[in-house]
Amino acid sequence: MFNWVVKGMESGMDNFPRPSGGERVDMTAWMYMAATKMRDMAEVLEFDYDFTFYNSEAQQIKEKLQNFWNNDLGFYVDLDSADKLYNRIGYPGLLPFVFMASSPEKADAVVNDYLTNPSELWTDGGIRSLSKRDRDYEPHYWAGDIWININYLIVKGLEESGYQELAETLKQNILANILLEYLRTGYIWEVYDGNSLKGKYNHCFAGWSALVALMIPPTWSPLDTDGDDLTDLLESTLGTDPNNPDTDGDGLKDGEEVLTFGTNPLEADSDKDGWSDLHDFWPTNAVLPNVFIVAAVVVIGTIGFLLYRKRKKSRSVARRVDDGVV
Repeated sequence: MFNWVVKGMESGMDNFPRPSGGERVDMTAWMYMAATKMRDMAEVLEFDYDFTFYNSEAQQIKEKLQNFWNNDLGFYVDLDSADKLYNRIGYPGLLPFVFMASSPEKADAVVNDYLTNPSELWTDGGIRSLSKRDRDYEPHYWAGDIWININYLIVKGLEESGYQELAETLKQNILANILLEYLRTGYIWEVYDGNSLKGKYNHCFAGWSALVALMIPPTWSPLDTDGDDLTDLLESTLGTDPNNPDTDGDGLKDGEEVLTFGTNPLEADSDKDGWSDLHDFWPTNAVLPNVFIVAAVVVIGTIGFLLYRKRKKSRSVARRVDDGVV
């Protein structure tokens, strides 16, 4: 098995909770992946000796990876310095599955119990770096945030392992969230919050977050058929009608609800208060604000005028008293 040489943030998953010492499941998984790629290249190049060597290496590492499996937990975890399983659910333990080093039974356990569980790793914007149930969970970097580089690997792992439908759903969620945040802020972000799904930290981040471009399906189009500021692809993901700018008929365009107000474009009364979203946000309407603003000005002006008249009358009476008139 393998470990990172430097102690601390050597894996790149800076603040993911790790044991002191021991063996790392992610490093071992990376070495397995590297051995399989070398084996595959040797096969293409017909280097028989190299193929045999790396195939043997890959098999040995794959067997060792199973030492990281916690059968009670149903997940791959690190080993601490005493070779005890260090039970933290997150990205490191997903890599054996991602690189197809898991049996079908273990893959199903990882996918069904953790990957698709909103209380663990699943969100509508991608897979969290650390389980929401973990005692150290917080949406801060690798302790709960969503990283597009690892999510890209997860999508590919799902596709290669036969979870095509789930891979497509995850891909659509990632695409929709990144596009929404781009439309909202004008940036592609370093990382996305594990709770709110909002982009944060470094923006203009054309590094690993740009991997989203490789998830865009061939049929993708930037068209906005109904002119509501949401692309047809995004509307298909959100469930709104790409041919109707106001899917829920509340008087606000779908794009306004999603990008400006954060209301539900599928519900005319998102907060269930008995008022439509249009009435909740009347200052954005072209007619209603004029009515209310004029009414408010008239009321305030009338009150001010009456107070002025009353004050003026009081002063007049006071002067008359001083002059001995009264």
